[in-house]
Amino acid sequence: MIVETHRNYRLGFAHSLAAEDRDHLIDHLGKPVTAATDPLQGRAQVDFMSLPAWGAFVVKRYMRGGLMRHIIRRYHLRSGQSRGESEFRMLQKLRENDFPVPQPFGWAEHGRLWVQTWLFLAEIPGAQTLAEISREDPARAETLLGSVSKLINRLGELNIHHVDLHPGNVLIDALDQVTLIDFDKATSNLLIKNDLSDIYYRRWNRAITKHHLPTSLNL
Repeated sequence: MIVETHRNYRLGFAHSLAAEDRDHLIDHLGKPVTAATDPLQGRAQVDFMSLPAWGAFVVKRYMRGGLMRHIIRRYHLRSGQSRGESEFRMLQKLRENDFPVPQPFGWAEHGRLWVQTWLFLAEIPGAQTLAEISREDPARAETLLGSVSKLINRLGELNIHHVDLHPGNVLIDALDQVTLIDFDKATSNLLIKNDLSDIYYRRWNRAITKHHLPTSLNL
């Protein structure tokens, strides 16, 4: 990973990026983004841009939750690695194990004590979340559950704890290929693998009930 400072932004990239592209990227980070309205999309704000070196990609902006979100929405108190850098490293680790997650291009942070953080990911063209599909085409969603279950079990085998695994964090492309997203705060967990898989299934089924998704999505 290449780490550098440009225009008071700390940047990390899987591969070097031309100065002109870095400028375009930083200019984009200052633009406002509309917050997600679907609770299954989480707190992060997501928008899209394109660069010659990367093509179309996703810009993920990390937001605060809890009561602090009413005071400081986009800033986090610095504590070790930023959330963007940590998720970038986790995605790299998963891809090294041939696990289907978006390709991470890089991350950025701005600030010293209070920081804003971003993550840059390859876009998956035409993808929908499993939650969206379940509302539009429940039968198609049900046929995908076998693939999703295999990936959940594989996460357990890799000893990776995804802290918010639910149908809104499962992307499906036009060929019904499954990709898991949102590894913010994910860790290599010390729980035994069977316990980790059980945690995933319980959380998944609670999300089905909480967000009023078709019960056929239960695992």
